[in-house]
Amino acid sequence: MDMPHLPEVPHIPKLSPTQIFLIIFIFLLITIPSTTFLLSLRFRAAQDTKKTNKNNGPVTSLKEVPKDSPLKGLTDAAKDKTDSDSPNSSPTSELKLFPTMNFKIKIEGRPDGKHGAKLFVGLAADEATSSPKYLLSFSVNVPDTGEYQGLSLAGLDANSYYTAYLKGPAQIATSSSFMVKPTVNDLSIDGPLNLITGDLNEDNVVNEADLTVAKNSLGLSPGNSKWNANADFNLDNIVNNYDLSLIRKNNGKIGASGVWYSKPSVATSSGGLNQNVGSPGDGYWLWVPKF
Repeated sequence: MDMPHLPEVPHIPKLSPTQIFLIIFIFLLITIPSTTFLLSLRFRAAQDTKKTNKNNGPVTSLKEVPKDSPLKGLTDAAKDKTDSDSPNSSPTSELKLFPTMNFKIKIEGRPDGKHGAKLFVGLAADEATSSPKYLLSFSVNVPDTGEYQGLSLAGLDANSYYTAYLKGPAQIATSSSFMVKPTVNDLSIDGPLNLITGDLNEDNVVNEADLTVAKNSLGLSPGNSKWNANADFNLDNIVNNYDLSLIRKNNGKIGASGVWYSKPSVATSSGGLNQNVGSPGDGYWLWVPKF
């Protein structure tokens, strides 16, 4: 009896170590890119899962509370507070301003549009008096319009009465009493404050002494060594009989704050008596009454 024929076992060639190394190297070259790609897909899937879980938290919806519910008052109060604390809300802040003073002057003898001057302004309590004690004092440059605005009255009490004394370089002082408003105080509601001309020696009274000063410049014009610009009341660049006539017209008139003989320290804007007064050329005019 014949034996069954067995298939031949394929001959496996014997590989050298070098050949085995090359086969392993080629296998790694083929599998590494595929493995890397699969790992990257798995990593991205894990990241997407985390994001999905983060956004899938419970959502609370607000439902309107019935008007007859005892919680209605609490929810309304909470809503009001939330609205007030919102960064989009814009609370209005109160703007506080110091009171200020405006005025308009008209200097006697000057042509229209030429009422500019360096003016002394003093503020004292209560009604006008012949010996005021200034709480505030200023030297201001008034433009040719004669109007001055925004003089600070910081330090004065609102709704209290004060008197403003105004004096020019060749005019006696005029006064205006007013009650301080918290904002703007206008001294010229009824018209410009008239400054009477003729006080050339700055004693706050018009008399023969001023006439003598003016006569020393009679007929003179700018450029002369004896020229006195303050005596040229109408600004026509010559001292003549018109200027002298204003002194004669106002002879004997005394300024609102009385006759003054010397120049002491004046109150500064802080109320302290620590500022020395200069001559009119320095821009300050103040007079002390004779007691």
